[in-house]
Amino acid sequence: MSRHTSIRFFTLLFALVLAACAPSASSSEGSPIADDCASSVEGGLVLSDATHGFCLEYPSGYDIEHVDANQKVLYIGALTNVTQPRLFINVQSAAGRSTSKLADEIAAQFEGFTLQRSNVTLGGKAAVLLNNIPGQDLSRQLLVVNGDLAYMLTFTPIDDGQHELMQQLEALYKMVIDSFSFVSSQ
Repeated sequence: MSRHTSIRFFTLLFALVLAACAPSASSSEGSPIADDCASSVEGGLVLSDATHGFCLEYPSGYDIEHVDANQKVLYIGALTNVTQPRLFINVQSAAGRSTSKLADEIAAQFEGFTLQRSNVTLGGKAAVLLNNIPGQDLSRQLLVVNGDLAYMLTFTPIDDGQHELMQQLEALYKMVIDSFSFVSSQ
């Protein structure tokens, strides 16, 4: 085999391996995709979690880490990459708490800090948005209770001094909240 033919062969082989490993535009991360969860955004991917009864779209370029049965992280590059936007999705028992009560409990943990609180909608449900939550990085946390489950979506890092980072974070946030749907648990 000539050197030129070998290079073309290995280039084609590499392209086939990458294509086989790449997520499709309707990636469900192992969960069945509900009819209303199909991707409607060019370049968007779908995360569908039938166990916890939700689905959402997220931009391509993100990977998903299943930290445990109740937590997922969307990230770029490496899970430890703190220079790119990340989304932590935590679902737990609401334990009888309302969305407002859950937000009150979280805000109380940061007494003395100035959190920005606003009412929003997520998946057709009343939700609370807490901004400027201190931690390793400032974060934005979106809270909603649906049935007996509490959903906490944490977007980080918040850094108004980093214009490009904030544009990427806002794009992730907008795609997620615009597409988030509650679906029947299977």
